Amino acid sequence: MANVALKKWNHALNWKKNESILEIGMGPGYNSEKSLIPLIPKDYNEFIGSDVSKEMLDYLNKNCLIPKSKFVFLDVMNEPPVEYQNRFDHIFGFTVMHRLIKPRNGFASVFKMLKPGGTAFLTFFDRAPIDDVFDRMRFNTLWNKYKQGEMVSTHYYTEDPYKEYIKDIEAAGFEKYWLDKDEMTYVFGSSEECYNLLTSVNTSMAYIPKELHEKYSEDLRKELDRGVQFTKIYKNGQETFELKFNQLILIGNKL
Repeated sequence: MANVALKKWNHALNWKKNESILEIGMGPGYNSEKSLIPLIPKDYNEFIGSDVSKEMLDYLNKNCLIPKSKFVFLDVMNEPPVEYQNRFDHIFGFTVMHRLIKPRNGFASVFKMLKPGGTAFLTFFDRAPIDDVFDRMRFNTLWNKYKQGEMVSTHYYTEDPYKEYIKDIEAAGFEKYWLDKDEMTYVFGSSEECYNLLTSVNTSMAYIPKELHEKYSEDLRKELDRGVQFTKIYKNGQETFELKFNQLILIGNKL
């Protein structure tokens, strides 16, 4: 998904010499190494990867081989550190903003960290494919105390998430921006492959006692089977599963 978006909009990123680059919500860094780094000019000055998860930062420090990089804790819901304000030529974030309780705060932090003339490139969902699933899980009497609601996209309950994000982006300070809405289709080789991908981003597992993980996974799988709308496609005698969703892509410039 990140690869498709970056290739489509690379012409609008306005690369400069000696770039300072920040990625928010970097996770394990797979998107960065496979999709982002190959597009960045080799003469960049620094690449800072950030996350709110200590486990992810430990993993990045041990395994990520991006040149001229360092990995730091950064929560864009809060005021950015002074040393990061007006620092970056480009800020990237892939499937992050819809997970923030207050995305307006996140957009504002990104805006403050850009240099004048800098560009933000952020992808996120209007409604995530698994929102319905976690909306039901948050009312499950066994699991609702384990922050299932945090997995539901912020504007899931609004009539038009696109319009709500426009309000957030403009309130954050962006005057020049594009917000693209792409209908995406993701093809899985099996329902199990889809299940593994959709649950790999389930941060609520961290709140559930280990002895309940198996039971929770069983219940979540039942909800996924009931609630995620796949389209089965048969091609050359092989069964595949298609999942459609809308991805939003923000390209925001700081004037």
